Amino acid sequence: MAASLTVDFAEILIQLAFLRYCLGIDFGPKTGFVVFTSFVGCLVGLSAGAFIGAIVKSNENLKVGILLTFFMSGCVLSGMMYQGLKTVVQQNAPLVNYLNPVALVSDAFYCLYYYSGYERYWLNIGLLGAFAVVFCAVTYFIIRRRKYASL
Repeated sequence: MAASLTVDFAEILIQLAFLRYCLGIDFGPKTGFVVFTSFVGCLVGLSAGAFIGAIVKSNENLKVGILLTFFMSGCVLSGMMYQGLKTVVQQNAPLVNYLNPVALVSDAFYCLYYYSGYERYWLNIGLLGAFAVVFCAVTYFIIRRRKYASL
């Protein structure tokens, strides 16, 4: 998992460098927070993938389908497909936004640039960290029960 996290995060750093130096998008004085949020997002995505991979006892295609459904549903509910939907979800079912890792990542980025304080930002990061810990712990407890005849 550490190797996968390293590769994922390196890809994100390359994308951030492209945004900064090729497209000229300046992240301002909060660049460190953007990089940190990206790292936490990578960690949650990797741990959620491992979690689904450990729980679903089927072929790879079903696992990929479940992951795509999970994250794409999260993208829709977080307002990434239609901006007004995030507000509708927040007004009618605010708990959904706190249980949606995609909404937490996007809200963390919003907090950096639209809000003056960091309280809501750290709440989002804390919830994402809790998700990563839960996903990793459940994955560990499921995988450790498997016995292998040989490696």
